[in-house]
Amino acid sequence: MDIIGGELPASARGARARRVLVRVELLTGGSALVCGGLLAARPDGSLMGMPTRVLVDGPFTDWRLPGLLLGGLVGVGYLAAGLLERGQSPGSGQLSALAGAGLVVFEAVEWRWLGFHPLQAVFMAVGAGVVGLAAAAAGWA
Repeated sequence: MDIIGGELPASARGARARRVLVRVELLTGGSALVCGGLLAARPDGSLMGMPTRVLVDGPFTDWRLPGLLLGGLVGVGYLAAGLLERGQSPGSGQLSALAGAGLVVFEAVEWRWLGFHPLQAVFMAVGAGVVGLAAAAAGWA
């Protein structure tokens, strides 16, 4: 807040939103890369405490491909978006918004396929938050 008007100027709000956005993207991307790698390395899910019985009636028989999808799509996607956003590269706001929306879709598909788990709701909120932060950082909101 500034002393006179009580609100930060739009440029300061955008800069603050960008700093938060970069941190959220890098943390989320790094976590997804590690967790996806653990699932792919031990497709029985033992490194993550994820039993394969939850995969029954789904398209996968083990956690290898879901781990690769998590690490590749969410992990690499969020890390790339965060690094580009940190460098204020052209199109970084759009990539961040796409990554956020992509995470919401990823979690919604997982929810439909595996049933509800509270972490899905948490990461759907993270994805929606990334979209909002990307809009604020780019000055769209």
